[in-house]
Amino acid sequence: MSEIFLILGSAAIGFSFAEVSMIPQAFALWLRDRFNIGKSLDAYKYLKTPYRLKPFDCGYCLSFWVAFLSAMYFNYNILFSLMIGFGSSIVAITLKKYL
Repeated sequence: MSEIFLILGSAAIGFSFAEVSMIPQAFALWLRDRFNIGKSLDAYKYLKTPYRLKPFDCGYCLSFWVAFLSAMYFNYNILFSLMIGFGSSIVAITLKKYL
């Protein structure tokens, strides 16, 4: 039963931080402006997407890593931790689809 809460909680934390709060996107823009990171790359001239700071600005990636690392912290074995991480990503996909 605690695994379900681990999956749902990690998906909610990762999705809400990455997709709703917009903190990672603002931080990526601050890094670009402050330290000239990414301005020297020629590829950004042709892309119309904003600067990204992966895995922190992707709700799916962040929910996977939060679930995986918290499962490893709670001493689950590696295979079960991966299953919890992938389950959390699937829940994050359904959160984005229906919210």
